[in-house]
Amino acid sequence: MSSSHPKRPLPPLTKVMLGTMTWANQCDEKGSFAQLDEFVKLGGVWIDTAELYPVPPTLEKGGDTETLIGKWIAKHPELRSRVAIATKVAGPTVAGNVAKKRELVLEGKMPDHVNGNDLTAEEIERALDASLKRLQTDYIDLYQLHWPSRPVPLWGRDAFTEVMHKGAYGMRPTGSPNDREGVPFDDIVRCMGELIRKGKILAWGLSNETPFGVTRFCESAKKLGVPLPLTIQNDFSLLDRRFDGPLAEAASYYGVKLLAYGPLSGGTLSGKYLQDKGSLQPQTPSDDWRHHKFPQFQPRYHAERAVEATRKYAEVAKKHNLTLVQLALGWAATRYYMGSVIITANTVKEMVDDFRAVEEGPKNITLDVCHAINAIHEERPNPNVTYSEL
Repeated sequence: MSSSHPKRPLPPLTKVMLGTMTWANQCDEKGSFAQLDEFVKLGGVWIDTAELYPVPPTLEKGGDTETLIGKWIAKHPELRSRVAIATKVAGPTVAGNVAKKRELVLEGKMPDHVNGNDLTAEEIERALDASLKRLQTDYIDLYQLHWPSRPVPLWGRDAFTEVMHKGAYGMRPTGSPNDREGVPFDDIVRCMGELIRKGKILAWGLSNETPFGVTRFCESAKKLGVPLPLTIQNDFSLLDRRFDGPLAEAASYYGVKLLAYGPLSGGTLSGKYLQDKGSLQPQTPSDDWRHHKFPQFQPRYHAERAVEATRKYAEVAKKHNLTLVQLALGWAATRYYMGSVIITANTVKEMVDDFRAVEEGPKNITLDVCHAINAIHEERPNPNVTYSEL
């Protein structure tokens, strides 16, 4: 492991966070190293990953993204003190593939069977130890809960259903402590406080959370004397502005900053999937384009209604002499509750363009641009989101 000082001050959040969720699927070791090198040259600090990555998640490749980043850290140990690493522990799953990969990393062999996984203190620390080993470091700057232990609508769904209310939820592993409420909030918060005390993490955060979850976690932390969660990483873009509502109120009240993932909707808001006749196929088909390579993954990002709304935003960008990327990322960067906009790219050029679009956001997003964006949103609100009681 690289030498480091686990008690160093937590670096402040920066406008841009480098996302890595597709690395090891769409971006190989050479490409990821090139992005990391250039990111540091640009002054970038924060790198976001997860034990689940790359996506779409598989047993075979799970954890490979952390491994790539760890190899880069081992190659440049002097840079560990200049970059901040954010990773995530997976929430409950049934198959237990994530837990199996943890054991492969820590014990050198894959167990034949595990009974799912959840956010118990034992499993959180086990996951963290596996991430530390893959990342070749002895501490994590920001450790996030990838999704809640309790049943909630996830991945673009916006209905808290009767099925969820009763606790019968497909993501829950058999034998979890409470099938309706998940692992108790106090137990998770207490675990995070202990990991901070040990110096294994510097701060903790939430992801894919709700106003109820933010409030309960923060009140639990206050009660237990544990630092409040620093961040909440949720889906957020021109095509999904749900954070603007009660989530913004709850997070802002407690000083929890948003880390926006999906600000380009997996590439849809780059404009590269647009054609005159509204085809969802790319203008120049490329196996490296996420929605072309994995059409069944994150279909909400390239649904017809999302593409049609994207066309409207592209017209606004053209009118104001901006690229669609500058419009989408620049607008996200101007939100008052934003901690960092997470950019994920397949090439160095894409990463640099995205980085600059975020940095230049306040200059590019004028009041007239905001009015035009809001007019489209009122006409076509949140086209990435589905309301379903199924």
